Amino acid sequence: MGEVLFQNNVEQFLPFGGFSGKPEELISLLQSFQKAYGYISEENVRQIAHFLKVSESHIYGVASFYSQFHFKKPGDNTIRVCLGTACQVQGDGEITYHENQSVESALALVSELRQRAARKEAANG
Repeated sequence: MGEVLFQNNVEQFLPFGGFSGKPEELISLLQSFQKAYGYISEENVRQIAHFLKVSESHIYGVASFYSQFHFKKPGDNTIRVCLGTACQVQGDGEITYHENQSVESALALVSELRQRAARKEAANG
């Protein structure tokens, strides 16, 4: 009976339905979970493995091969800094930050990234 309940939970949990449980659906399932939750949790891996009737290690092996899949929940804020020429021309000194993020932490990160880029540029040129 526990097996049936687990299977029903798996079917309810699938964020986009329409999957038949074939092993070749693995990447599509991983993409669905990644899109729905921002990452693939240990519980997601167990559920997908059960649904597809493959091992959890197989799921991890496939998912870890691709950089698009993440196993840790993303933070509330993401800072992306472009250090390319196009960004410098467009005003790379502008920093956008979220209400919950301290300005100091954003500035410190940007400063460190700029220093790294300058050292790399000096070493190459």
